[in-house]
Order: sequence, then C-alpha cells, then structure tokens
Amino acid sequence: MKNSRLHIGFAHHGVSPTANRWVAVRIAACLCASMHFAGVVVAESPGEAIIVKSVDIGFNRLYKVGEWAPLRLVVEAPVDCEIVWSIEVPDADDSQSVLPSGLVRLAANAPTTLEGCFKTGRIGGDIRVRIQDREGRDRALLRLRDAATPGGAMHDGLRLDTRLVATLGHPAGFGNAPASVSDHTDSNWVVTPLATAADLPSISRAYDALDALFLADEAVQTGGQSLLARIQPVQSEALRDWVRCGGRLVVVPGVNAEAYLASPLAKWLPIEVLGATQVRQLNKLEVFAGRNAPLAFPGAIPTLRIAPVGRRNVLVDEIESPLIVRVPYGLGHVTVSAIDLDRPPLAAWPGLSAVCHKMCDDGPDTTRQSGPGSGRLTHLGITDMASQLNAAQDEFPEVRRLSHWSVLALILLYIVMIGPVDYLLVHRVFRKPVLTWVTFPTLICAASGLAVWAAGRVNGDRLLVNQFDLLDTDVETRFVRGQTWFTLYSPESRRYRAAVAPIPLETPASIAAADAIVPDAQLSWTGIPENAVGGLYRSGGLGAGTRSYHYTPHAQAIEDLPISQWSTKSLHAVWTQDSRAPGLAESRLESHGAVRLSGGISHRLTAPLTDCLLVYAGRVYFPLSKGRTLAAFQDWEPAGPQGRQLDLKSFLTDSSQFKAKPYNPLNHDRFELLQMLTFYHTALGASYTGLAHAALRELELTPLTQLGRAVLVGRFAAPGSHLVIDDRPREPVRRDTFVRIILPVRQTYDAEDRIIPKFDP
Repeated sequence: MKNSRLHIGFAHHGVSPTANRWVAVRIAACLCASMHFAGVVVAESPGEAIIVKSVDIGFNRLYKVGEWAPLRLVVEAPVDCEIVWSIEVPDADDSQSVLPSGLVRLAANAPTTLEGCFKTGRIGGDIRVRIQDREGRDRALLRLRDAATPGGAMHDGLRLDTRLVATLGHPAGFGNAPASVSDHTDSNWVVTPLATAADLPSISRAYDALDALFLADEAVQTGGQSLLARIQPVQSEALRDWVRCGGRLVVVPGVNAEAYLASPLAKWLPIEVLGATQVRQLNKLEVFAGRNAPLAFPGAIPTLRIAPVGRRNVLVDEIESPLIVRVPYGLGHVTVSAIDLDRPPLAAWPGLSAVCHKMCDDGPDTTRQSGPGSGRLTHLGITDMASQLNAAQDEFPEVRRLSHWSVLALILLYIVMIGPVDYLLVHRVFRKPVLTWVTFPTLICAASGLAVWAAGRVNGDRLLVNQFDLLDTDVETRFVRGQTWFTLYSPESRRYRAAVAPIPLETPASIAAADAIVPDAQLSWTGIPENAVGGLYRSGGLGAGTRSYHYTPHAQAIEDLPISQWSTKSLHAVWTQDSRAPGLAESRLESHGAVRLSGGISHRLTAPLTDCLLVYAGRVYFPLSKGRTLAAFQDWEPAGPQGRQLDLKSFLTDSSQFKAKPYNPLNHDRFELLQMLTFYHTALGASYTGLAHAALRELELTPLTQLGRAVLVGRFAAPGSHLVIDDRPREPVRRDTFVRIILPVRQTYDAEDRIIPKFDP
C-alpha cells in the first residue's frame, strides 16, 4: 500500500505515555509466549521453576503416529512440592488432547523420573509437556520439537506401515547402528537399540508402537550381572501384559541357565529351560536362515536345554535339542533361542541377520498396500483395513445424506429459479421488472429456509452412537482382553464427556457368586491411516486456535470432547482382566499329523454364540446347527458329524473353480470384516485385498493357528460394554459384539519323541 508504514516503539510522536505502557505490556506478553513455544522453563518466579534435566521420547526418539509410545522426564524442584504433569498432543482431527498424571510429590533438589505415554495424530505434530503445581500454575512448559529441549529435538513419527523393532543387549544380527533400516528383504524395517534395561518402559501400553522386542543377554560379554536379571519386576509385568495383548517378544538367554532362571521373565515365560547341553551341528539353522551361508565349526557349541514343546512350536531343531522355539502366550507369542547368537561362530556368520529378522517376524508383510486393485482403492480414500472398519462405523441409517448428484441437481435448480424463472415471472407474467426487488430476495430467503429445514430433516436431531465390541480370551492363561470402537454423531456443536463401562466376560456361576471383577477401560481417539481429512499421515498439528480436551488420569474417560454439528468422532477403549472363572471354554482338541483335528469344544458364556467358525492350521470348521449356533455347555466336535470343514483361504476369498472373488473395500458387514482382520495372512493379505493391515495388526491371529492353537469366532448376543455419555448410559443405534476364543490343541507327536537322549560313558 502506497506510503504506508508500520511504527513499533515505546515512544512515538502523538502517542500518550499510557499507550506506551500498553505497548510495553503487549511486547512483554509476546516475549513470554515465545519462551513458552521455545521450550523454556517458566514460572511465576525463578525460585519456583522446575528444571527438566532430560527427556526421553519413544524408543531412542522413535515412535509411531497413532500408537501409544513412552515418554520419560527427569525433573528437579528447588523445594518440596506436589505437581501434576500432562502431555499435550494433536489427535487425528487437529484437536489438542491433554493426558494428565496423578498428583506427584517432588523432593527438594532430588532428581525424579516421570514416566508416561503419548499418542499423536500427526507425523510432524508437536508434543508439549506441561508441569503445574496444585494450584494450577505453570512450573515448566516444554515444546519437545524445539532444538532447545534437553536431549535435542524429537523426530517425526513413523508411519504405521513401518516395522519398528527395539533390541536390548546389542545382538550381533542387527548391527550397531542407533536406528537404521536393516538389510532384510523388507525395506520398511527399523531397528533401534536400547542402552540399558532401565530404558524398558514400565507401562504395558507404551510398547504398542513396537512390532517386536528382542532381548539378548550380554552377561558373557560384560562379565557382570545378567542383563535379563537387571529387568525390574514392574517392567517384567508390563512386558507380560504387552505380550498377552498380542506383543511379539524374542529372548536369547545366552548359555547361563542359572542367570536366566533368576530373572523375573522366567517366572511367566511359557518356555521352560531345564539346563545346559551341547550341539555338534547347525544344519537346520542354515536352512532357517534361507541364505547361502554355510556354517562350519569344530567340536560342539554350548546351548540351553529347552523343555519339550509341540512340533508346531519348533522353528529350528537339531538331533540333540530344539534350538529356536516359539510358543503362544495370550494373544501374542514368545520366541526363545537356546543357542547364544552373539558367540562365535555365529557372531560373524553372514546368515545371522536373516535369523534374527525371522525370529522377530511371524508372517508375510501385512503393512504395505499392494495388489491389482490398490490404485483404485487409493482414489476411494481406503488403503488400510482400519479405514474400511472406520467407514462401517460412520454409517448411520438415520442420517440420509444426499448424494453428490442430488446436490448438483439442487444447485442447478436454484440457479434456474433465481435466473430464468425470476426473469420470466417479472417480465412476462407481471410485466413489472421493478418487482425483481421483491421476487429475487424472496426466492433467496425461501431457498435458504428450505435448505435449513432439509438439512435438519436429513442430518437428524439426536445424538447417535455406533458400537463394535470385540472380546478375546485365551483359555490356557485365562486372560481376557476387551475392545470397543464407537463413533459418536452429534446433531449440534458441543462438548461431551465420554467413558466406557466394561462388562466382565465371565461364566454364569462366577456372576452369580459376585466373583467377577469389573476392569477399568482406557479410552483414546482413533484415526485412519490415510493422507486425508481425519487421517494420521497429514503433517502439522497444534496450530493457533486449536480446540482442546483432556483425559482423566489413566485415560479412563475423556472430558470436554468437542464435536462439530453433524459430524462424527471415533473413539476406542481397551481393557484386560484375568478371569477368576474355572474356564470360559473347554478344549479337548487333538491334532494328528499336519492338519487332522479331533476332539470337541464347549463354552460356558452367559449367552449363545452364533455364526460360529473354528480355525486351525489353514482349515475352517462350521457347526451344522441353525444359524451356526453354539449354546452354552453344548459339546461340539468340529471334525465330527456335527460340523463341516473348508480350506480357510478358499472360504475367505470366496474361491470357486480356483478363481477368487474380488475383494470389496466398501463392504460394511462387520462380521466379514472381522474375519479378514483376524485371518488376513491366510487370505494372502494385501495381495488379495489391496489393503494394508497396519493400524489394527494386533487383531491378526493367523500365527497362533500355526502354533498349536485353534481360534473360535462367533457373534455374542450380550453386550461387551456400556457407553456413558455425559454421565448417562447411552444405548447405541447399532451394536455388534463378537467373541474370539483361543483354544489349546494337544499335538499327539511332541518334540520329546524326536530327541535322542545322550548317555555319558
């Protein structure tokens, strides 16, 4: 603009001293705000400031967008005080979520470690940590993306289709790079080493971002205490909960059996170590590596002697003893190597890297979108199975939105009415052009009123909820995990309080005895793994004017959740419990040979299961009863006259005459979606669906069916949880509850039948 200037200063001709003081106040406020956003410690007086000495984000500053990850601070206060610290991150809708801690007491001049979790909805989103006293005054505020943060600025979050593996003990098969993409055939592997056992989180959900955790005991190298023995009981319990919820744990105990047995992990790992032994050949290990890398060595190599396991649980065995075994535990599994991979001759063996990666892997890559239909699906905005489930959850029959063609037709009709029709009306009918000053605004007001009325009728005027419950239980460990995905549709712009009240999965006897324990659910937002509105792969987050809401401590509820008018918000809750009932189901299944199955099963749930199917080793079995129903305490023999069986892959792909039916990414049938989410590997994953399976990868149970477990899936007539909105129970317009029961299968030929005993002369 010509001759325009901007004057900034404390004194200027024509400006009063009072105005100067106001300018000074505003500049000071701006400076304080800049200090906040630069990660500078602030307080009302310097003597009250809390010093943040170190910040650890994720696993070596690596984490995944849309997944919980650990965050650890070391702080120091000048005086004794009580604080509440919170983590502020953007969610998938650009709203700021605030997760506060409980009340924490700090001793004067004593470093204190604060440990928590965060879940960000933006790859490049900011993360802030706020420390307040009991009165709500800020004592410290850190912006972790700033370079001034202790330890340096944080990295961008990894995509969900990246395989993140953390290692402890510096296993030779992964090299020594701080964080690198390995030379594995899959280029999306990222391996990051942890320095010490103290770097392991003590919160189970903090491991959610990991695809596998590799623990290698290094007592032989250090000559000191066993690395596994340095794991604290609270860390061991967190690892146990993570594995039971679907985690993949790899343990290489070394050759010191006594040191391993003294570790807290040995108290719950499902693989028993009996002592020490030796092997004189490693031919099967060379085959397992899949590399042309012969392994020659003189004499014998010391190994651990592992208790006999089923044949399906042995990955590598030799004549003397199994070398690598994998056993299910809950919904996850544990892999143990009886041979020390960091000792010669294996430490320098070229095939060791492939062995370590296969120990962390449990199937084909499910994280990449591929297949002949992938390009078409991208235009639909669906590239992951989680996006398809989210689209099903967003479907409300009462909300009858107009199609795009209908909207275009109405716009065209509006143009015709205010143009040619208005012209003909005032010029040909009334023959008074001056009347256009009346007819034109009248038509506009009528169209606007009609649009408002139609919008209210089409979009509805009440709060709507869609709910999807999934209850998983492992019969052998009596572990139960419940999950619920629910989508809120708001008819107005307002804030809500949301919570979930789980219903324990118990037997009628335990409920009658009032012996059931009601677990607490942990609530969080959900987002789709897409580069679209509400997607996780967009950059940015926490901009100016961002709406915020906060969790209660331990994320048991969300308060002040903002939802715009005629919009939806998707949330997810998870809870776990150890069932006190003697058994939610009974399994007498036996496996003979490769896939032959015999025996029966029954369940003791409070309601019948319908649409049942049982999967084991690539076969699917259906009951012949009406609606494929299994009543409580009803005995069923899947391979007997009461059932029929099919090839699982043919069933999932609806194959006929060796030709699979094309997968429909717009299918909103939740039971069919659950079948594909559960046995995605068997259907050849992305090669068939054209969709990745990264965001909900923990729902995949195909590996368990290859490790001596059968999976019973059915629709449950009872709800798995109750939604509480604004402190009142809210009945969903649509609710589907499904149960998946993990059943042990006895293998008639065990590893012990193939071990040749050694006799000392």
